[in-house]
Amino acid sequence: MKANSKVRARVMDAVTRLFYEQGFQATGINQIIEESEVAKASLYEHFPSKEAILQAYLEDATTRWRSGFEEFCKGKAAGEKKILALFDFRKLRASEGGFKGCTFIRVVYELPNLDEAALALVRRHKEYIRNMLKENIALLPAKRSPREVEELVEMITSLYEGCGVRSSLERDARPIDSARKIAQKLLQ
Repeated sequence: MKANSKVRARVMDAVTRLFYEQGFQATGINQIIEESEVAKASLYEHFPSKEAILQAYLEDATTRWRSGFEEFCKGKAAGEKKILALFDFRKLRASEGGFKGCTFIRVVYELPNLDEAALALVRRHKEYIRNMLKENIALLPAKRSPREVEELVEMITSLYEGCGVRSSLERDARPIDSARKIAQKLLQ
């Protein structure tokens, strides 16, 4: 691993924890430098602005989420099991993260004037989930029209996003469990 990669990795490790625990706006550049143990010049060599750090954070979060989800789904059949695994994975991540909510949605809520590049990353992540749902719904035994598939994708996506918010508010996994049960019924 190059020295440059080590600096970037240390910064990303620090901001992943700091942004999730205390938010983007509450995390200052000096705190990032201190917690990542990098020189200010090295930080700015890799990230010309705090917004560039946010962009890298969202890119890394996307990569970590996707690889984590794919690992979580190993051995699960495509179709209903993979769709329901989405809720199981949310439950695991929520409990591990102290029920603080979705990384991506937290950024959108915290920064209502989020720049287009960062917003595009959040949208791409959410579109990845929608596409995964659509692909797996197509594998189900019940035949649905394209309109019915889109409606089901919308319903399950709404359940998925809503249970994340509720579990964060309640600091509990029950909303995720309930949403999973509803999704399972919708898939029949």
